Amino acid sequence: MKVVFMGNPAFAVPSLEILTKSRHEVLGIVSNPPKPVGRRRNMMYTAVGEYAHQREMALLEPVSFHNETIISQLNSFKA
Repeated sequence: MKVVFMGNPAFAVPSLEILTKSRHEVLGIVSNPPKPVGRRRNMMYTAVGEYAHQREMALLEPVSFHNETIISQLNSFKA
């Protein structure tokens, strides 16, 4: 099965990891964009975004789903 995974928090990472190790094909991941954190305002990925980034997986980080760009990107996965 072709899958586009959507998630943000750390508790979603084990599910994503199981999916990536299964016979299913994870075509892409959708997560919130990085946010500035701390006094220095360093940009920090969500836990799911960090997982995808470290493994060089296709990662979409839309600010909103109310635009044609993200809709066409999701459709391009053909999942």
